[in-house]
Amino acid sequence: MDRMYLIKELSFLLKVSNVKIDRSLLIKELLSDPCYPNLVSISKTLNFFGVENESYIVDIDHLSSLKNVIVHTTDENGHFYVLKGCCKDDVYLYDGSDKTISKSEFLSIWNGVTLKINRVHQDYHPSNNHTLSIFLRLYSYW
Repeated sequence: MDRMYLIKELSFLLKVSNVKIDRSLLIKELLSDPCYPNLVSISKTLNFFGVENESYIVDIDHLSSLKNVIVHTTDENGHFYVLKGCCKDDVYLYDGSDKTISKSEFLSIWNGVTLKINRVHQDYHPSNNHTLSIFLRLYSYW
């Protein structure tokens, strides 16, 4: 599967976090990261948009308390999903499209790795021309 699904996932997470973004800037930040496509590149991209996050291993007992976090699975040789919710029997996932699977199936492919949003900096507004602002700062020092 094409790794561009991560753009849709991050767009979704930023939207539910009330962070307005320029999609082209999101694409640039994620795809230009040398770690792409892994959890580090996702975390760095969220940080760029002012979203503090933390990755950790989650105990299975806490699965039902998670919502709108990124989870990593062994599906398709490593795949990320947004965990939209979990009930007694089913797990609701998003990777550009909604997917519902049984809790037992999810537990067989999930490795416990989770990326959780901790805090959103509401006053953070990334520059639409980040490269130009860096150049102007460097130029002013000369």
